[in-house]
Amino acid sequence: MARRPFRECQLVAFLREGRMAIRGICISMLFIIGGSGQCAGQTRGQATAEVFPMSKGTYWVYHGTLSQAFTDDDGESKKAVTSFNLKMEIVDSLRHGRYQVAKLLGYPDDYPSRRSCHFWIAVDDKEFYLAECSATEEKQTRLVLSDEEITAKIHKRDLIFRLPLKKDDSFGEDPDISYKWIVDDVRPLEMVNIPGIATNLPRMEYVLAYDAPGSHWRLSVNYIPGIGVTSFGSQTGGSGWELKQADLVEFKSPRPK
Repeated sequence: MARRPFRECQLVAFLREGRMAIRGICISMLFIIGGSGQCAGQTRGQATAEVFPMSKGTYWVYHGTLSQAFTDDDGESKKAVTSFNLKMEIVDSLRHGRYQVAKLLGYPDDYPSRRSCHFWIAVDDKEFYLAECSATEEKQTRLVLSDEEITAKIHKRDLIFRLPLKKDDSFGEDPDISYKWIVDDVRPLEMVNIPGIATNLPRMEYVLAYDAPGSHWRLSVNYIPGIGVTSFGSQTGGSGWELKQADLVEFKSPRPK
């Protein structure tokens, strides 16, 4: 899950007071990570405490490709394709009453050369928000937040998940730019050949999209309870199009999956 052109990202950043409009799993997503709610269609017997893994030491590794259009020195249109690996990991976590917070390094829409820092916040194990770290917070080695500091980081526009997830649900709409999350599909799935994930358990997969009417940019995320984001893709239209697609190739959690 390519990133919008820099000019659009900069505009969105101004509209959101420096916050990126892209949120995920993910959303979905990342943007992804845990509580004790249960998703619609989750397999009976599957641990409800692992909607998203939030334990310190959990990580996801993705392998993908980034395709980009460009114009060479002779004015001819060209396409460049590069492959990349992206690691997303939880470096610390804490629980304060109704809040559970994980500090997350790496995000599905990062470029390969950059790993961003976010807080993944679960409220009552039903709503999940993604908030960017400040420069100071990014450098801190230990996660220390009071209830008041956590509450200050929660905004409707940063809502990534609201449980239970159901097909055609939408949430997290940003009134400045009309983007919102939509649950495109819910379907059964069996995981195969991914280190760190058991292959013999029935699972449900949720397909989500971050989109806006008439937009030239779209983010899609595949999410599985207890694991997180298993694939992501984004696409930017127009003459300077970009296409980014990646799949989970390794997963590690203190709790077996």
